[in-house]
Amino acid sequence: YKVYRALLNQTGTSAPVAVVHENTFVGALTWSYNDVGDYILTSVGNEFIQPKTTVTYNSARGNAVSAINDNTSFVYLNPKNSLGVIDNNQIYQDTIEIRVYS
Repeated sequence: YKVYRALLNQTGTSAPVAVVHENTFVGALTWSYNDVGDYILTSVGNEFIQPKTTVTYNSARGNAVSAINDNTSFVYLNPKNSLGVIDNNQIYQDTIEIRVYS
């Protein structure tokens, strides 16, 4: 399988900043900020193959985070604050792992 493992931090309206621990994808992977609490990881090479992609996300703060992949190009993150509302500034020392099985 191909794998992307990273430690993520995010503040304000900035895209998440990744400290990449491992990346075996061929094409570039780029984080962006879309809207309040809505972040996108884009695979330039369309490598997030359905239904062979798994996303594992761990919040260091214990916040709820939706991490989904619904097409070949994007993984979406939607972290929630302590009230359960999607919000900015909720990603701090969080980990993500994306695997695409052959």
